[in-house]
Amino acid sequence: MYFSKLLLQVEQNLVPSLIAYCQHCFADTYLPSHDTSHHLRTWKFARMLVSTFSATREYTRQKLDNFAFACLLHDTGMSVTIDPEHGPAGRKLAEQFISAHNLSTEYFNEALDAIAFHDDKDYRDAGNNDSPDPQSVIRILSLADDMDALGYIGVFRYYEIYVLRGFTTDNLAKAVLGNLEKRFSRMERLLADFPEWLDTLREKFNVIHGFFTRLAGTGLTEISEECSSGPRQVLCIFDRQIRIPHYSPEEYREKIDYSGMGDYAMAFFKNFYLELES
Repeated sequence: MYFSKLLLQVEQNLVPSLIAYCQHCFADTYLPSHDTSHHLRTWKFARMLVSTFSATREYTRQKLDNFAFACLLHDTGMSVTIDPEHGPAGRKLAEQFISAHNLSTEYFNEALDAIAFHDDKDYRDAGNNDSPDPQSVIRILSLADDMDALGYIGVFRYYEIYVLRGFTTDNLAKAVLGNLEKRFSRMERLLADFPEWLDTLREKFNVIHGFFTRLAGTGLTEISEECSSGPRQVLCIFDRQIRIPHYSPEEYREKIDYSGMGDYAMAFFKNFYLELES
């Protein structure tokens, strides 16, 4: 009960201003794979993790504030740069939020470090490598962040950012699969004591892994067919009907036309929007 009251205080007193600031950071940046919607899902996953751990761990209000702060601002640096090392830019934006709201840098120091280093694997995994460490802001953030890289949503998120970083459709699948397998291996290690979590995450991993494995195996035949069917049709729809016109996936839902899709793409997008609703 005490944990629930603390979490409610965070949701009422801190979260709204963090969401508003995240929206402000992305106001002039089109990047739906990493914009406010991604930050909200990351916070949702973090709440679920921490709520589970609260059965055997105690959390202070400061710790919960730091979890929310880190999750809801961790990728704001990508409104400045899409470089993989965007953490320092995010920390600067987070410090501006602290200054604008007359908050304490010391109070949010753990969250600031988590934002700066959440994509630095050596830093986030330093010490205690086989535990989720329920008290570590960077551990909870990075786990929640990785969870949003899975499933049908993960396909879109990987596709957009990898295309922006210069990958072509022909070499994208191999790069995604390598990164994805490392992420999920880490989840399996850190969440080994939580089989129900892993079962759910493995289902979502299989979705995205299967998509990019099939894409990687299409070879010259489907390359020549371009957008005719399968994963390539999905990516062409993402590219030509969402990314290039600058729609968000949510906006595209109002315009989607299933009649021109093959069976694979139709099933994909129906499941994609079911995930967005969950």
